[in-house]
Amino acid sequence: PLILASILLEIERAFGFAFFEASRGGDPLLWQHLFWLFGHPEVYIIFLPAAGVVSTLIPTFARHPVVGYTWIVLAIIAMGFLSFGLWVHHMFAVGIPLLSLSFFSAASMAVAIPTGIQI
Repeated sequence: PLILASILLEIERAFGFAFFEASRGGDPLLWQHLFWLFGHPEVYIIFLPAAGVVSTLIPTFARHPVVGYTWIVLAIIAMGFLSFGLWVHHMFAVGIPLLSLSFFSAASMAVAIPTGIQI
């Protein structure tokens, strides 16, 4: 999404197309959607390896198997799945319909469950 957004921006600037400029028929929200569709899962992609390292190091140094290994793996999968649907919570003030806001608000709160399981 970020590469696509950059290409569209360059085409807009170089050739005069109107992808993001509202006064010429473009949609400025398209830039936000493309940016956050990339940027938000990246936050979790950065977090997940750190959580994996902690989940590996603590049992190793404690010389005891990790408690709830299956739950931790399922929580990592759930977090990966949920993270791709959370970019919109950065866009609450842009006029998104109420039903969409409700869905993304619930998803934003739901990501705390797998995070808590990992911790």
